[in-house]
Amino acid sequence: MTTVNQTHFAKLDDNNNVIDIILITQDLVDTGQWGDPSKFVKSFEIIDGVEYIPFKNKAGIGYTFDVINQGFVPQKIFPSSIFNPETCQWEPPIPKPIEFPDSYDWDEQSQSWVQFI
Repeated sequence: MTTVNQTHFAKLDDNNNVIDIILITQDLVDTGQWGDPSKFVKSFEIIDGVEYIPFKNKAGIGYTFDVINQGFVPQKIFPSSIFNPETCQWEPPIPKPIEFPDSYDWDEQSQSWVQFI
């Protein structure tokens, strides 16, 4: 059986903001041909169809790599959102309803979860 290894790296700027995501091997990153190797952080890899995420979440362009909490932090969408260091995600100040959670959206104006049909 052939092992297929796809490694996705986040390329960071000087402020640890993700400016690009590329599919590349660690060996190529280490050559420096694609830029300073210290500016590349492994976002995730796929080995034989199984996805491995070394941090709390995958990178996205515009995310920031949080060195202390070991995760990629997305941009804050709502002013009321609170940062959760356990997940490296922004969360509304009120937990989502447990019953049918996929049928609710956060409404910033009313500061509440609104059920949609």
